[in-house]
Parts: sequence; structure tokens; C-alpha cells
Amino acid sequence: MMTITHWKGFAATAAVMLALVAGPAVAEEAPLERGEVERYVDSMHALQDFARKYEDVDDDITPEEATALQQEHASVLEEHGFAQDEWMATHQRVLEAVMAINMSQEMDEQDLEAQIDAQREQILANEDIPEEQREAMLEQIEQQRQMFADLQDNPDIDAVEPYYEELRDLFEGGL
Repeated sequence: MMTITHWKGFAATAAVMLALVAGPAVAEEAPLERGEVERYVDSMHALQDFARKYEDVDDDITPEEATALQQEHASVLEEHGFAQDEWMATHQRVLEAVMAINMSQEMDEQDLEAQIDAQREQILANEDIPEEQREAMLEQIEQQRQMFADLQDNPDIDAVEPYYEELRDLFEGGL
């Protein structure tokens, strides 16, 4: 017998796996459009309602009940124009755009560059750091610089930005 806790765990694991698989494909796709983001936001509200509806369900559910839950979940997504895999890809892209907006609001790009440059100079000036360790540290700093640049170049920011506050609240509230 599958419990609701097991089903939720399975759903969460599947979501993470789908997000990881969908993630690399994002760079090749056209930027999200506002209508897609709006449908996504509406689906998130519907999924919160779905989760609230079943929050008091016992952990012990039959396979038939688990199937019914999965079908109802799929129909919530379909009502908003998404297949499961399409919703997961959109979720990943929206989440990445929200993170990029968050970072840009928290940290001025010039300030970050200055901090990275200062770290780099400190490492280069410290003669006590072994050469191999120094190279690894410098490589890590350049990876941080590239990660920030990649986030800032996110093509979905324009479509997501009008919904930023609402999305941040939805993500903080969880499902």
C-alpha cells in the first residue's frame, strides 16, 4: 500500500529529476512569453489549492487512490494548458529567472565584480598559498563570475519580472 507521504516523496523526486533533465535544454529555447508565465502562476495557485485539499489525507492510501491523485494533479496542469513535462520545464525556467532577479536586486553587478576582483587579488598576493591550491581557488572565483553572468543573461527575466513578487511569495509558501 502506498502512503500519501510516499506519493509526495515520489512526486518531489520526479520533479527534481525532470527539472535536472529539462534544465540544459533551456538555453536552446525561445524566451518565455508573459502568457506562459501567467498560465504558470495560475497553475501554481491551483496546485496550492490541490495540496490544501489533500493535506489532511491519511498517509495510507491505496494504489487506486494514488492513481486518482496523480490523475487529478495532471488535470490541474492540463486546465492551465500544460502537460507534466512542459510544466516542469516551465517551472525550472521560471525558478531560474526568479533567482536571477533576486540576485540582481540583492547585489549590484559592479559591487559583485569589485568583490570578485578583490578576492582574486588577495589570492594572488598571498605567497603562503601553494600554487595548486591558488589555481583551484582562482578557477572557483572565475566560475562564480561566470555563474553570475549566466544568471544575468537569463532570457526569461523580461517575461517573469512582472510576476516576480507573486512568484517569490508562491515559492516561499511552498506547495
